[in-house]
Amino acid sequence: MKIFLNSQNISNIENYADGSVEDLDIGNTMDFIPYKDRFKFIQTLVPKLKHTGILQIKGLDILLFSKELLYGSGKSISIADANNLLQLASFSHMNETVTILGQAGLQLVKKKYSQIYYQICVQRP
Repeated sequence: MKIFLNSQNISNIENYADGSVEDLDIGNTMDFIPYKDRFKFIQTLVPKLKHTGILQIKGLDILLFSKELLYGSGKSISIADANNLLQLASFSHMNETVTILGQAGLQLVKKKYSQIYYQICVQRP
């Protein structure tokens, strides 16, 4: 079963039994989780995954975002867009997020950047 959850319906994860989810895509939900609560949040997701289940995460990479603002052409991120993005609760960068996921017992399947965003796919062993 593949499940898509976002920041507005992430609480629906409680509706799924432990070990019942094959593929969980939470999109950019991590960008809305307070920084200090990220590990705890991931720990609530892990039991829902089947063994060998996949968790997919996307997010705004704060390092790439900052570099684009400072050194970029100014065409890909406007000041208005930057201000809108900064309204989010918290940011991280891909390597830090991969570390948190690893500490929660998940194994990296793949990671990549797309402009100023990261995409991570991890698996429950």
